[in-house]
Amino acid sequence: MNLNDRFQVLAVNDSADFCECCGRKGLKRVVWVLDNETGEHKHFGTTCVLAPSKAFGLDKEVGAAIRQFAHEQAAARKAEWLNRVKYNKAA
Repeated sequence: MNLNDRFQVLAVNDSADFCECCGRKGLKRVVWVLDNETGEHKHFGTTCVLAPSKAFGLDKEVGAAIRQFAHEQAAARKAEWLNRVKYNKAA
């Protein structure tokens, strides 16, 4: 199995707040990675996940997933703000 096929980025989210690699706590987001060979999935901080991913050729995929997460968070904050503005005008 090719190393690029072995590891797959599943998601970037805030469903966990610590890194399974270094143990750092209080993280705002983690990257979930699936090992297709073993079926095991783990979550890492954005720094730890990039170090091994460069060796596996996944740094572009990880970067894209991190940017997508940031975009989704910004869109959610904007929608929340617009709802507050709309509610305040109606009151």
